[in-house]
Amino acid sequence: MKIAASAGAYFSTPIDATRNAVFPAKAGSNTIYPVNFLLKGQTLNYTLGGAQYVTLYYGTGSPFGAPRPLDAYAATLASWAPSAAGSTTLTLNFPSAVKLTGIFACATMLASYSFSTKPGFTFSDFADSVDAGIRTDITPLADIPAASSVPITANATASGSFFIVVYYKQA
Repeated sequence: MKIAASAGAYFSTPIDATRNAVFPAKAGSNTIYPVNFLLKGQTLNYTLGGAQYVTLYYGTGSPFGAPRPLDAYAATLASWAPSAAGSTTLTLNFPSAVKLTGIFACATMLASYSFSTKPGFTFSDFADSVDAGIRTDITPLADIPAASSVPITANATASGSFFIVVYYKQA
């Protein structure tokens, strides 16, 4: 699967009744996700706009490297569209207690975010429209235990849009 975007976008598809696989892209990126799954009546959901597109390569073998199973992209996401500078709390909800395996954030303005998943562990980072094409990959996390709900504090310097995708596996 190949995703290109003129602004932040993502493509998702259900894995099962409680989980979705999410494939994000940042502005100016041309991200490729080698994934292996069978289409068996699945619904392919997406959010795209402007000049964004998704290309699905379907066939035997892969010109993009070894594919990963669809479960490897299990994720939940949250988004925010502030009309001015400010802060909010976003909540990520998981189907049960999980281990966090990766993170991806995208913004059209400078936005910072942070969350805690266990005593002594806080993750803090920022997303900015100017880092498009620089940090386009999913940042790996080391199987960090998390509850079924994780609040995220997000701060924006101006109006715009922000979304965060957090990848997980069952604990």
